[in-house]
Amino acid sequence: MYVRHRNVFGIGDCTNLPTVKMDAAVRKQLPILVDNLISAMKDKPLKAHYDGANACPVATEYGQAFIAEFGYDMKPKESMPIDYGKT
Repeated sequence: MYVRHRNVFGIGDCTNLPTVKMDAAVRKQLPILVDNLISAMKDKPLKAHYDGANACPVATEYGQAFIAEFGYDMKPKESMPIDYGKT
């Protein structure tokens, strides 16, 4: 939600969120946006909150990479059923 105008919302690159500019951020922001839009249309408080969940590819060697998933707190937020610490 925009700070001065309660009826303006945004996701992805059109916001000033401190996240990596990748579709992984939008994928996590979209359900928050939908929940808050529905709440706004019903004149209810906006309770959904984006925690900065994001994903970023990290190259490890030629042709190899892994996905680092994290939030604003920089703690891992893995969405895949893989423990990257053991692969």
